[in-house]
Amino acid sequence: MKRLYKLIFINILLIFTVFILLEFITYKFELKKVQRENSPAFNFLYSYYTNTKANWINTYKKIEKNEIRGIETGFRMSQLPPPAHTTENKGTILLFGCSFTYGAWLNEFDTFSYRLQHYTNRLVLNRGFSGWGPAGMLYQLRLSDLKNSLCFNLKSTLCNYGDVEYVIYTFIADHVRRNYVKCAFFDDKYMFYKYDKKSNSLVEKSNFDNFYYHSYILRKLYFDKVYRMVNEYNNDVKQFTILHFTQSHKLIKQLFPHAKFIVFVYDGDNYIKPIQKELEADGISIIYLTDLSKIDFSKAEYKLIDGQHPNAKAWEIIVPLLAKKLNL
Repeated sequence: MKRLYKLIFINILLIFTVFILLEFITYKFELKKVQRENSPAFNFLYSYYTNTKANWINTYKKIEKNEIRGIETGFRMSQLPPPAHTTENKGTILLFGCSFTYGAWLNEFDTFSYRLQHYTNRLVLNRGFSGWGPAGMLYQLRLSDLKNSLCFNLKSTLCNYGDVEYVIYTFIADHVRRNYVKCAFFDDKYMFYKYDKKSNSLVEKSNFDNFYYHSYILRKLYFDKVYRMVNEYNNDVKQFTILHFTQSHKLIKQLFPHAKFIVFVYDGDNYIKPIQKELEADGISIIYLTDLSKIDFSKAEYKLIDGQHPNAKAWEIIVPLLAKKLNL
């Protein structure tokens, strides 16, 4: 019997040792891949990520615990429009999205939200956050204290943002993947939303359902599976994507009854066009950047050093076009 126990122990130890080795190899491989894919901008990007990682993680934990009120959330702060324009009863605009919406690596005055506020003389509240997608919007809308928490986007002691007239979600192609795996960085364990499709709704997964997410090797296997699913873009993936938008819209109508919900497709037309009829049937408006302008915004002159995010020049062109399309 002792020999059997010893054999079992040795096998368990061997399995554990192999698993740890695979974890280390996967970590090093993923690190090299990120370095390679972002070269020569990697040092610029990674230093930024390292400096802000703690803030991102703390923000996520505060949001998850519904502790937004009264603390710095990590979202962009919004300046109230000039007093001369606040009497015109223009409705507030609420933005959701990822780092494109947040304005990663842009100063405050070059972001989508600030330029839209400046152009329209409306208050624009920016709830975009780096690495997020439609699941991040849905997650925020499900928070019980969201409406009060919006006040802490304001550089003001007044908690009055008026009537929300437009909710604009900025979509990019990678957001379909982020409905399954929100994490944009290989070693970030705290940037993940946990929704499963049940009947015709989305339910939050338990922590047990995401146990693999704390392992590099298991996470990589799951990431690879998600990439294959998204690339295939089958009916299940389409329905999952639709649900994130329609369930968000349902909450928007409850929270902000007069708001129009707009999905602004910055890129990834091929993911939205196949589901456009379903989204429009739900009352969601779709606006494609490719319909607003024939400019190729994927060119380097419209990108930041990372080669992905729009720079100030891009938003300077896009914002007036979008505002005119919406009659803002």
